[in-house]
Amino acid sequence: MDFGGLSIPWAFKPLALAQAGFLALAYLAYVGPLRRRLAGPDLLWVYPVHLRQVACFLTALLLIAAFEATPLDELASRYSFAVHMVQHLLYTTVVPILILLGLPAWLVRRFISRVHRMVGGDFLGRAFRVVTHPLVAFGAFNGGLVFWHLPQYYGLVHESSFYHLLQHLTFLGTALLVWWPVVGPLPERRLPWLLRLGYLFALSIIPGVIGAFITFSGHLVYAYYGTTPKPFGLDPMTDQLIGGLIMKVFGSIPLWVVVGVDFMVTFAREEQGIPEA
Repeated sequence: MDFGGLSIPWAFKPLALAQAGFLALAYLAYVGPLRRRLAGPDLLWVYPVHLRQVACFLTALLLIAAFEATPLDELASRYSFAVHMVQHLLYTTVVPILILLGLPAWLVRRFISRVHRMVGGDFLGRAFRVVTHPLVAFGAFNGGLVFWHLPQYYGLVHESSFYHLLQHLTFLGTALLVWWPVVGPLPERRLPWLLRLGYLFALSIIPGVIGAFITFSGHLVYAYYGTTPKPFGLDPMTDQLIGGLIMKVFGSIPLWVVVGVDFMVTFAREEQGIPEA
């Protein structure tokens, strides 16, 4: 695949495709035939599934596969810091939001109930409530973000595919936790609207600070990117500048899109007297 004069060969990645395919099939099975078996033909309304939920979940998997199973992953990890920031932006905002929007509440409740029966206690339930608490999730997400953008730890990504995978799992895992109080499928676990607004504002601070530091550093923060060719004839400093701006400016856009949509939905529900679902 050619990226403005930089050619990266395709490498078949069956594991990435298999993971995305398995998750897609499992999801479709649960919201399709297993849902009908669970509810019966007369009670499907008890387990609602909307087309937009299916579209959100499958789009999230498609975005992951688009990076992990194509030369875009190689471009991001080895050649372009800017493209790597786009990948991180997807894994910390767009993908986790789409995953959570794609999960029906009944499916999550049923999963929690089944785990509760298997374990024979509420330890995992309590642990889940702790890690999805806004303060805990906020700390875990921002801690992971800061850790993996320190040059000495960011450099590990270029040395080992294990650390590269661990970095992405950290971003996606903590992002799912941090977005849970905002767009999670369980209404009772979401923050009230005004608290959501403050939470999202606070959530934009650390990425903005990291992005500003990278943008205005005046030197290559991640020296590795100075040793490899760049797409579209970019020099390493310009590539870093673009990456820093993506993190600083564009990183906050999904947050405020959520704020705007959330406000309109909340306002419409209050006007019509509809409880939050």
